[in-house]
Formats: sequence, structure tokens, C-alpha cells
Amino acid sequence: MPAFVEPGARGILSLNPQLVKSERMQQIVPVALFAYSRPQHLLKTLDALKRSEVRLIHAFSDGPKDPSKQEAVDRVRRVLHSVDWCDIHIHERDRNLGLGASICTGVSTVLEHHDRVMVVEDDIVIRPGAYRFTADALERYAGDPRVMTVSMWSHPSLVPPDCSGGFFSKRFVCWGWGTYRNAWLKHVGTPLELFRQCTEKGLRVLDWGTDIRWQAEHAAERNLWYVGYLLTHFLYGGVSFFPAQSLTVNIGFDGSGENNGATGTSMADLLHLPVSVPGKWPDVVVPPDIEKSFHAYFSPRKPLLRALKKAVRKVLQRRPRFGR
Repeated sequence: MPAFVEPGARGILSLNPQLVKSERMQQIVPVALFAYSRPQHLLKTLDALKRSEVRLIHAFSDGPKDPSKQEAVDRVRRVLHSVDWCDIHIHERDRNLGLGASICTGVSTVLEHHDRVMVVEDDIVIRPGAYRFTADALERYAGDPRVMTVSMWSHPSLVPPDCSGGFFSKRFVCWGWGTYRNAWLKHVGTPLELFRQCTEKGLRVLDWGTDIRWQAEHAAERNLWYVGYLLTHFLYGGVSFFPAQSLTVNIGFDGSGENNGATGTSMADLLHLPVSVPGKWPDVVVPPDIEKSFHAYFSPRKPLLRALKKAVRKVLQRRPRFGR
């Protein structure tokens, strides 16, 4: 079989002859799938991709951090090699890069061969129709340099009133996302450097969540990648397109029964609801004051208030329980 080789990885391209149509490959939006040591989560993610009729996957399997992770990593790779319903290009890392470095190098690798990509991790499950929605959104806004990403996840508290097809935000979210080569190439520099540049330019990134500062300051030690691309949006005046209802569910917290806060639909039920492509895509305009919703959602609660609530809970737990 043909192989694709990169530093720290060996690539195995598994081709399904019935699906390969070389003259149309450039029209397919590839999925970059990142996995480490959770085979059960990965099975659910792959099943959702199969149901959405994804035709091309670049799977990046990170190496084990230590010998105790080798068995789980091997199981993940067996799962990837069992995929026979689409073309899959498997990149097996010989060493552990960590999520941040794995995603940055992996996305760059895919975008060497394609002008756009959809990215999911092994705990992100897409809803039926989410792949087509994302591919169509990437196509719809491909000609507008302001649109740098399509964020596949959204929360009801972030969605503006009377929003139907979707909306735009200066902040993007990485629980399933799509981007373009031209946008990704702008992502240069460490997160802390990018944060300082934003501050020097007076871009007020913290209006979109005070967590941004913490992520930028701790990115190097924790191998964080997301905040760097987030800040790149601000530096280049970019925006991200969000769906009116989330296209993905993050199962990494193992809280699939959590209520999404909108219609009473649980996360588990949401996974089975099909996604419809908008009849009319919205214009590229960031709604006024939407940063307030993002700030409220993404800003950690104040330490003093959090400590006070914790103390109150301890006091209540020590109180005698009468009538029980």
C-alpha cells in the first residue's frame, strides 16, 4: 500500500477501491481525526462519521506517554485499521507529541494537500448531517477572508435571539471545527506572543472570556494549541461561523445525559437528531453585544465567590439531617 511518512509518525493509507475517484478527491473535505488512548470513545466518533457518509479521514494516533498507555494506544490503532467504509490515512506517532502539538502538526499536514479540513478529536461525536452542514458552510464562505473557521459546537446561551441559520463570532470553539489553508497559515507564534500582540493592539480579547489570558499564559507548559488560533482570529480581524444548534456533542466528560439548557433535549437525544442545512446562510456580521454572552460562558467564576460557595456547602453537609 502507498505510505505517507512524516517525522515522528508512520503513515498507512488504506484505500477502498469502490470509493476512490481521484478526479473528485479535491472536492472532498477531509476529516482530520485525532486519537490517543480511548478506543471506546473513538468507536462512537467513528460511527457518527460513518453515518454522516464521510469519505476521507486522516487519522492521527499519538504515541504513548509511558509504557502503561501502550495497550490502550494499540487498541486505538486496531480500531482505526478496522475502518473499511471510507478512505483512511493513518498516521501513527512513534512518540508522544501531546494533543496541542499533534493537532498543530496534523492539521498542517492535511492542509498541505487540501485547501480546507474538518477537525474532530476522539471524544467529539457529530450529529447526522453535521458533516454536510460543515462542508457546505466552508464552501459558502470560502471567498470571504474574514471567515477563518466554522465552529461546529455551540451552546444555547451563546445563540442570539431570532437566530435561524447561524451566526458569527470573533471567538471560535474547537469541539469540532473546520478551517481553510489560507487562514491556518496565519497562525504563527506562541499563544503568549499572540496574546501580547492583541493587548498591544487594544483588541480587547478578554471581552470574549477571561479564560483566554489563563490559556495563553499556560499554553507552553500544558501543550495547549486552541488559544493560539483563537487569538489569530482577533489579530487578523477574522470571525467564526456558528450553527444555531450544536452539531457536536463532547462525550469526553462522560456526561451524555446533561441537559443542553434550551429545549430540554438531553445530549444523548441530541446526537440522534438530524441537522438541516440552512435555506439561507447569514451575512458575515457579528451581532452587537454578543461578546457578553461569550464572556459570561467562558469566564471562570471569581475565586472569592467560588471559595465562599464551597465553604457554605461544607457547613450544610455538617448539619444534622432531621427526619431521615
